[in-house]
Amino acid sequence: MDAKKLMEQSRKVFQKAVEPLGHKDSSDELEKAASKKVTIYALSTCPWCKKARKFFTEKGATVEYIEYDKADEETRKYIQEDCKSYMDDLGFPVVKIDGEAVVGYNTKKYASLLYR
Repeated sequence: MDAKKLMEQSRKVFQKAVEPLGHKDSSDELEKAASKKVTIYALSTCPWCKKARKFFTEKGATVEYIEYDKADEETRKYIQEDCKSYMDDLGFPVVKIDGEAVVGYNTKKYASLLYR
């Protein structure tokens, strides 16, 4: 596939993902997404966690993806402590965007934090 076709295909994929959220394909939004710090606490077997990771990756954000069930004991304790203020019982995914947390898979909330 030549570069022109690849770029067009990438643009269409981006538009399909973003336009339903009320966003247009713009370099400003791509820059905003790339500048955000995104951390995802996940489970290795969770399909919603994988979808959340894919969402941010497609937007060009840098993602720190931590699988709770594969983490060492110290990391698990850190995640539990960090999440106490967001929820009573630990659930996944937990997405943190520049320090603000979203519990669960919610692309509208993700986009509102990613593009502001």
